[in-house]
Amino acid sequence: MSAATPETLRLKIPLFKQVLVGLLVGATLGPLIGWFSGTFVTLFTSAWLSDSTRGMRTTAFVGGLIGIPFGFVTGVLVATPVRLLFLSFPENRIKLWLLATIGSLFGIGSSYLIHQFWNPSDISFVYLIVHGAAVGGVTGTVASLAKPKWL
Repeated sequence: MSAATPETLRLKIPLFKQVLVGLLVGATLGPLIGWFSGTFVTLFTSAWLSDSTRGMRTTAFVGGLIGIPFGFVTGVLVATPVRLLFLSFPENRIKLWLLATIGSLFGIGSSYLIHQFWNPSDISFVYLIVHGAAVGGVTGTVASLAKPKWL
């Protein structure tokens, strides 16, 4: 009898479970990371926009709240394709930095799509690009590490 390698076990898991793992990671971690990164990105953009620091706490709070739905959309749009890309790599060639970079690039792309339909201003563009890169990188990495046995 031959022992099963992790690669053969990974390929035996059905495709719908792999897609569900990507959706689960994107829908749960996307809003959480979106809230966290939205807070700090708003602090950065508000400091860049004006010289006064008055009201930055309120601005960061609102930016974090805005980051929750954007994080949900970005997480779902990034985690599922990165999870499906993860299936095409052999087990011994997986590089987490590569998957995080792919996730960040997908996050920037989804942020650009959100920007087209939301508020096309310079500050919102900076907010969405930095926010999407952070959310995409984290959800892409976690989606590639997630175990399908969770379902």
